Amino acid sequence: MEGVWKFLLEFIPHDSPYNMMWAGIGVVGQVLFMSRFLIQLYKSEKAKKSVLPVEFWYFSIAGGLITLSYAIHRRDLVFTVAQMLGLIIYFRNLYLVYRERRHNADLALAQNSGGAPGQPVLPPDGPAKSG
Repeated sequence: MEGVWKFLLEFIPHDSPYNMMWAGIGVVGQVLFMSRFLIQLYKSEKAKKSVLPVEFWYFSIAGGLITLSYAIHRRDLVFTVAQMLGLIIYFRNLYLVYRERRHNADLALAQNSGGAPGQPVLPPDGPAKSG
């Protein structure tokens, strides 16, 4: 195990506290990013089927943003572009999750009120009369 730690320590920049801080930021981003898989595994095991919880996308975004910051700091074009493209996908998927939830809530409301989705629910005696 000592050899593993010695190997990993070679990757930590020792030239300045500033560079050590940025290495720490990069590691935090990767840990958050990796945690999304642990959350997905936990939720899938709990449900006894494969599921993709909304937390997966939040951890993807948090880890992606932090890792993107690190990539920009390093001025790494490939790493930066990859993180930017990933973030677009993560935000889009989160939007789709909430759009579906809103749609399902509208359907449930319509079914419970006897109306059509997206239509205003009128009182039982019809629209209010002015006058």
